[in-house]
Amino acid sequence: MSYYSEFFRNLLRKGNTGVLAFILLNALILISMFQSIQPGVGGVLIGICAYMLSLALGLSFIGEGILRYLTGCTKITDDADIRKLDSIVTDVYNKVKRIAPFVPEDVQFYIQETPEVNAFATGRKTICITRGMLEAPDEYIKAVLGHEFGHLVHHDTVITLIVTVGNLFMNLIFLFARTVTLLITALCVGVASDGRPGLKEVLIVKFMDWIMSLGIAMWTYFGLFLVNVSTRKNEFRADEFSWQCGYGDNLLLFLRELNRMEKAAGRKKKRGFENPLATALMSTHPPTEKRIQHLKELMKD
Repeated sequence: MSYYSEFFRNLLRKGNTGVLAFILLNALILISMFQSIQPGVGGVLIGICAYMLSLALGLSFIGEGILRYLTGCTKITDDADIRKLDSIVTDVYNKVKRIAPFVPEDVQFYIQETPEVNAFATGRKTICITRGMLEAPDEYIKAVLGHEFGHLVHHDTVITLIVTVGNLFMNLIFLFARTVTLLITALCVGVASDGRPGLKEVLIVKFMDWIMSLGIAMWTYFGLFLVNVSTRKNEFRADEFSWQCGYGDNLLLFLRELNRMEKAAGRKKKRGFENPLATALMSTHPPTEKRIQHLKELMKD
């Protein structure tokens, strides 16, 4: 099965309902904006073309580069790091290739210079590993990379790329609309007050600015909610893929160690007025304890 046919098969699966809903909503908003400027079929076609262009840009090397920049991933330049990672990646890639022959052959590895023990995949062929993860035991790194290759194989990261870059474009459009609305509102209140706006006119402009800002924030959080519902489900599939590669035991050991570190960090962290429900909804990963339980059940079968 080709890369793109596999991509569309994964995109249309039940677990990506939230992602598809967000993509559709983005498209409808963009089409509505263009149709308000150019009523009729012409505006609809322009809106569709504009959104397709934004998706094409998101899927290109430009979109992947933008996402790497936003996540703070940089090229690995240290020779010792390169040698260590090369030997690990060779073992993992050979196992991945046997299970998923369509996996990209030119996957690129980057580093995030943070002590946090983590790794994540972005776009079509990028895996970013943190400094803390690179200093972990080799068997842990292999198990985690098996998980990240699972995201690439299932095209989870391409879907995230589309949504992230697409949402960036939507925010730019919202920002443009906000600026235009403020200018028109300021002009109208200025004319109504003979060019001498008072407190009432200033409050009107401020209110319109607040409405537009609220709209941008609400849309962003709504998008994150829809996308992260799907993203959390994808984590279990990626764990299963690492298990299929033969890294189940080491992944389980790593997750237990990660769970221990998370609990220790949680005791030290002052959460203040943080809303636990909102934090859970915005989390891109399910609780580590649930991942451990899922993996243990998988290994019993």
